[in-house]
Amino acid sequence: MTLVELFAERVVAAPDAVALAFGERRVSYGELDGLSDVMAARLSLAGVGRGVLVGVHMQRGVDLVAVLLGVLKAGGAYTLLDPDFPAERLATVVTEASVGLVVSSPDLAGAVDALAADVVLVDALREPVAGWVPPVVGPEDLACVMFTSGSTGRPKGVAAPHRALVGTYLGQDYADFGPDEVFLQCSPVSWDGFALELFGALIHGAACALQPGRVRFPR
Repeated sequence: MTLVELFAERVVAAPDAVALAFGERRVSYGELDGLSDVMAARLSLAGVGRGVLVGVHMQRGVDLVAVLLGVLKAGGAYTLLDPDFPAERLATVVTEASVGLVVSSPDLAGAVDALAADVVLVDALREPVAGWVPPVVGPEDLACVMFTSGSTGRPKGVAAPHRALVGTYLGQDYADFGPDEVFLQCSPVSWDGFALELFGALIHGAACALQPGRVRFPR
């Protein structure tokens, strides 16, 4: 199974259930599925496919989640570029991971314009594409690359296939996973905890509350 397949199961099971809460906004599983489908189609036209790594340089919010799902649905993988990181750290991640395409927002794009060959604004991913057919993605396909400073202080990329992430969240007893739970997503996007807080909710039919702003911890 992949993250995309597990998310799709939850969409079918409860399309009207709340998937994301961001401030006063509530986004259902069906709405998030539709939004991410549109973005996946646009990303496919931009060259995203199996094995293609996309840098995502955005603040926490509904659009960020839709872009990540869109990348995965298009067959690609993502690496998150934390807007709080200095330019040198962003450049290192883009170079080390050989990122050619970066998705950003209009207010942040200036920080990555010179770092990647192609920068796509999230606003350009909202236009529906007729006739798009999603690619077949398997458990061994790459889902994301997470960077850690490591013992030397130099960022090191860890490539995680769908299989690894799914295995982290399914059949585990270290946390309560299920449709009746609410997960708070407050970890910085550069932390591995981000994926747990987001996908731990979305593949179990739970609600994920996205903490607004750049504050790193709940208050």
